[in-house]
Amino acid sequence: MLLTNHALTGIWLGSVIDQPVLGFPAGVASHLILDSTPHALWMPGPFRYTYPKTDNPGLPHFKEPRGFIIGSLDFAGALTILGVGLFIFPQRRGQIVAGWLGAVGPDLLYLPEIFFHRRFFARFKRFHSNIQWSESPYGIITEVIWALLMLRLLKLI
Repeated sequence: MLLTNHALTGIWLGSVIDQPVLGFPAGVASHLILDSTPHALWMPGPFRYTYPKTDNPGLPHFKEPRGFIIGSLDFAGALTILGVGLFIFPQRRGQIVAGWLGAVGPDLLYLPEIFFHRRFFARFKRFHSNIQWSESPYGIITEVIWALLMLRLLKLI
């Protein structure tokens, strides 16, 4: 699932869960649930249906300039969603940050590997990769439907 969709989900969780201490694990759970649904294949080039299954999904594509740009734009989208969430729910900032961090956190674990070639949490990453059983170009349909649902629940559309 795109990081922006995880961010939208984390913001929504922060808007409905009163305790930040519960928002964070709910965000992590939402991330794992969303990644186990059909979603878009993180592939910057021509649509392909398969790629070598590793415990670092998408990581090889960050070496390509297009992949790095797409990933950076998705990350910028997730940060923008956080800013919007903090703006529209000022009284729930702690809950918003906790939900957002939980929801995007599993993907942020790849940043040290991408930028510094340092690997952490290998067992979790292997699990995270294995639950992503249905990534395809047609998964963008799920991504769009989920984004629209989250925007509606947040009363942004």
